[in-house]
Amino acid sequence: MKITLNDLLAVPYVDGGRDLTGLDCYGQVWFARHHVINRPLSRSYSHILCANKLGMTEAFFSMLPNFEQVPAHHGAVGCCFKKDADGQEVLLHVGLVVLVDGQLKVLNTNAKSGPELMSLRHFNRLALEVKFYDDCLNYNLPK
Repeated sequence: MKITLNDLLAVPYVDGGRDLTGLDCYGQVWFARHHVINRPLSRSYSHILCANKLGMTEAFFSMLPNFEQVPAHHGAVGCCFKKDADGQEVLLHVGLVVLVDGQLKVLNTNAKSGPELMSLRHFNRLALEVKFYDDCLNYNLPK
């Protein structure tokens, strides 16, 4: 069965969710990158709830060697950060950049509004620091 963006827009927000019964922000990115963007399935980290920002941040940095920072493009993961009291980056939220009708949007979900397609401009305003990452071995990226 082929999963589409429309299918994901009907999935409710569930903290720690990793399947079509419910997805959190990381679960939605993890699921969509594999089923919609056709990227390799990475570790699910379903044991880390979104309220655990330090756990999310540790998981992010453990995966970072497999990714590179890129301009926003279809398939890139948008990451929202803040600095902690020591000046270290803390991961707050993630979304997936997708191309819809010729425009870049962000597949986004949260506990308040659930899944949505958000403008890239709006996503960039979710945090003071937003960076985009994609697999290091994606040879289709512009250099």
